[in-house]
Amino acid sequence: MKHLLLTTIAAVVLVGCGEAQQSSVVKSSESVKQAIQPQSEEGVHHTIELASGTNLSLEEIQNNRGLPHSYFDQGIDSIPLIHPHHRILVKRRYGRLGQTSYSLIVFLESSTADEVDISGVAVASHKAWVYHTKTDLVSMTATLQLVNEKLSQLS
Repeated sequence: MKHLLLTTIAAVVLVGCGEAQQSSVVKSSESVKQAIQPQSEEGVHHTIELASGTNLSLEEIQNNRGLPHSYFDQGIDSIPLIHPHHRILVKRRYGRLGQTSYSLIVFLESSTADEVDISGVAVASHKAWVYHTKTDLVSMTATLQLVNEKLSQLS
């Protein structure tokens, strides 16, 4: 189980390095629920264009009990191994946005990094997604607000 979660964290950190085979881009005016409803297969990637111009990547994963907690715990353990000079800016082991449960880790890969990594897991309506985006430090708060808005629309 730990190996699977470590692999998931590593995949989330590396999102954006390659193009997913199954992907779709959703305009920010379109509801997230509408965009992801037709496909419910595990591993399906969705890209949602946020109003800030950044893309939010969602990958559907198998839902299980305690997923936001497990993802967070594994992320907090794994990030120092993957990025030894990281700096965690925001973290939430478990949160609620409407009917959506989520975990969140926001960090810089190093003290000289100019991109902030925002990632976590969201669970709603018996489905689960790993989400990820990157933004610059100045836009972090606005982007985080947009991400939370989209996560709340999953339910």
